[in-house]
Amino acid sequence: MKISKIFCKPLIIIVAGAISLLFSSKIVAQGNFKKAIFRESGYAVPEQKVQSNVRLNEINPQAFRHFRKNHPNVEQEYWEKTQNGLIAHFKNGDNLSLAYYDNQGAFLYSVKYFEESALNNELQKRIKREYPGFQFDILTEVNDEIKTIFLVTLKNKYAMKSLIIDQGEIRVIDDLNYAGL
Repeated sequence: MKISKIFCKPLIIIVAGAISLLFSSKIVAQGNFKKAIFRESGYAVPEQKVQSNVRLNEINPQAFRHFRKNHPNVEQEYWEKTQNGLIAHFKNGDNLSLAYYDNQGAFLYSVKYFEESALNNELQKRIKREYPGFQFDILTEVNDEIKTIFLVTLKNKYAMKSLIIDQGEIRVIDDLNYAGL
């Protein structure tokens, strides 16, 4: 009697473990099979991982569809829910970008940070000609699907200038002198 009780409990645990292992391997096999079917049918299976500070089902479907349509091949996608809506943070190549959506999922605007080399050559030359002795520091593109503006921060060891470039017009929006530092 005592021997059967001692062996009965571990036996039940082993059998339950084997059954759960069997079912989990079938689920994994089915998942791999589905991916293979998608690949054979010509549909791409995105391997992107989405991270978020909210549950994925709380991300507005309209915002998510708009984002995936306009940014299909991004890395490090992270969704953040704010009081005013959603922000999708992501990398597109070497560029860090953000896409802003309101609470109803409507696209508001996107912000892209980029290097000097990605700026239009003609615009680069014009800025360097108009602001000699300054180097590019921060370059930002803001796009609301109707209009694109650029925010450019220039600096040298004596000053920093913030420019806004809108339809080819360059305006200084901030001019800071380092006051002898």
